[in-house]
Amino acid sequence: MGEREKRLNDWFFSTYSQNINKCFDRSMKCPNKAIRAHSIQNSKVLDLLCDQGHVVMPCKGLKNGKPNISFSLIGKNKATTFEGLCKDHDQEYFYDIDNYPIDIENKKQLSLLAYRSVIREVYATADAAVKAQEQYTTYADIYDIDTTEPSDLGMLAVDKMSIAYETFLYRKSYDMAFEKNDFSEISHKTIILPTSPTLACSSLITINNNTDSEEQVYCCLNIHPLSLEKTLFVLSYLSVDEVKVMKHFFPLIQSNGEYQKYQISKYVLNYCENIVISPKFYKTWSSQKKYIIVNYFIRTLQYDDLDYNNIELVLFE
Repeated sequence: MGEREKRLNDWFFSTYSQNINKCFDRSMKCPNKAIRAHSIQNSKVLDLLCDQGHVVMPCKGLKNGKPNISFSLIGKNKATTFEGLCKDHDQEYFYDIDNYPIDIENKKQLSLLAYRSVIREVYATADAAVKAQEQYTTYADIYDIDTTEPSDLGMLAVDKMSIAYETFLYRKSYDMAFEKNDFSEISHKTIILPTSPTLACSSLITINNNTDSEEQVYCCLNIHPLSLEKTLFVLSYLSVDEVKVMKHFFPLIQSNGEYQKYQISKYVLNYCENIVISPKFYKTWSSQKKYIIVNYFIRTLQYDDLDYNNIELVLFE
């Protein structure tokens, strides 16, 4: 194990102690156990989308013994949950968006929507790293593998730790903004869509404007139904990254009307996994539309495909 890998390994286990069920508060020292916190509001947003207590989400499973993803019904109270905050910190951090209507001129509220996406991704990347490390150590024990020598499973675990570390570092910018109550270094691009509630989304994504470069830029993508007639689309990013983010999302930002809904749908399916769809809207999809959306969604888990065009990808009425 190289020096960088050793430092990363030491950081990871000193931070998470192999116990992923913990509160990811700003200090990372909260002793309370995490609850199943919603990354998309339950009492407001999910209520607008659900039908008979259920919503539709992409779900992982097995089909014919192979990993598979399908869009399936899931109970509203379980949808979009993650075990990343205790009850007290979840209520404290997100009080201003859980108890008041979203005002698109309120930078703190918009930053809170993004902060929830960031904390969820910190949890998700840490959880993935723990699972990769457990898989590696189990394999090494069974087959008596020398863990001081490089191996594919070992490097996968290191890669997952590296992603968790970079996500953890990115979160610090948001932590500082909330600690200082100063949101000048977080920017937002908002679009109000005149549409009935069909879709919600909360994700921290990485974009790369140049395929020849390793540089990645973080950006939060949130879709938040406001009422039966309006849905908010918002991109949130560090102000220093504005030029890169605007360049990447230019096809979406410069469009309008129905074509803009199409562009938003394509970006969501390409980048986001934490999405919720109205069951009533999903029932209107033809078998062809379902097939096209599911296959595009699965394909873009492996690589970006924003050049692909098909009107069936639209996720709005």
